[in-house]
Amino acid sequence: MLHIVRRYEQVELLEIVYLLDDAQTLGRLEGAEFDGVVCNMTLMDIQNLTGCLASVARILRPEGWFVFSVTHPCFPTPSLGWGRRVDAELEREKPDYFAEGHWRRDNPAGVRGKVGSYHRTLSTYVNALIKAGLRLEQIHEPRAPDDLADLIPGYLEVPPFLAARCSKDPAPLKA
Repeated sequence: MLHIVRRYEQVELLEIVYLLDDAQTLGRLEGAEFDGVVCNMTLMDIQNLTGCLASVARILRPEGWFVFSVTHPCFPTPSLGWGRRVDAELEREKPDYFAEGHWRRDNPAGVRGKVGSYHRTLSTYVNALIKAGLRLEQIHEPRAPDDLADLIPGYLEVPPFLAARCSKDPAPLKA
């Protein structure tokens, strides 16, 4: 992806600096400060959530903002079998929401079949934000676009994604 955006930068100079770094540590950004950080559809792919959020809080200016989106932690869970139809009825497996950890889908062609994801409960995400000194300000659970709901009928009933806005707490709680 960096190669692609660097090619665009050669065509239209935006003076953006693109860095490759580990989101769990943000070591190349030591001493840097930012007004905001965006993490779009990646927190569920990062093994060390606590380290990542601590790094985000470290590089934010006081009252800085953090916006993120993830696959909804409540639905689907790793064992949820949406999308299979049996006699015009949607077949579902009983999900185990509380089974946190790394998982992969059965579909080797899909993203979650190739790289998997780290399933976490909603409370794990919220408590990790609090521990990092990030205050939850807004949360959104958007409906699935029609084309996605057509592919995965269960998304007609539940949100596939969770998006949130946080701010750096000027006085974070001590652990």
